[in-house]
Amino acid sequence: MSQENDTMEFINCIEEKGIEKGIQKGKLESILQILEARFGAVPDDIAQAVSVLHDLKRLEQLTRTAATVSDLDAFARTLEST
Repeated sequence: MSQENDTMEFINCIEEKGIEKGIQKGKLESILQILEARFGAVPDDIAQAVSVLHDLKRLEQLTRTAATVSDLDAFARTLEST
């Protein structure tokens, strides 16, 4: 039984990391899609800076910022501020 429990915990850990990675990827894509819908093509430097982020709270904040910011320069400044 102990080995079975260890295996289940390992699988759950892998699943959890996979779910988190999926959420992260979805948030990254949402940010870029919102920026593109509002401002047109997203410059590569902004897309690259967003794509390396991992903190889900920061990504949530940037999603709101992308939806409300006045222009891409203001988004870039927000992105650089942390």
